[in-house]
Amino acid sequence: MEREKEILNEVEKTLNSFDDDIVLKENPFLFTRIRSGMQDKSEKVKKESLFHLGLNKAILILVLLVNIITLVYYYNEGSKSNLQEQMAAQLENDFKIEQSQNIY
Repeated sequence: MEREKEILNEVEKTLNSFDDDIVLKENPFLFTRIRSGMQDKSEKVKKESLFHLGLNKAILILVLLVNIITLVYYYNEGSKSNLQEQMAAQLENDFKIEQSQNIY
């Protein structure tokens, strides 16, 4: 019984403490600090995104250059092999070389 009275007294004290609202004084510089922190973070994100954008463009240009170089090399090699095949066919026709006459 006494335990219950103690609990009820504590509950009553707690409820009464809400009635006596204490007005907290605001910090005048809090908003300024929060805004400053948000701006710093925003600027940092902008710088990082610009860096990543530049890096992405550089990688894209590099990949395109490698593809173009590969394409040019491939067509040059293809034309060389076609030229070699044409010259070999021309020589074969000119000299009428047959398989039995080939000496290795």
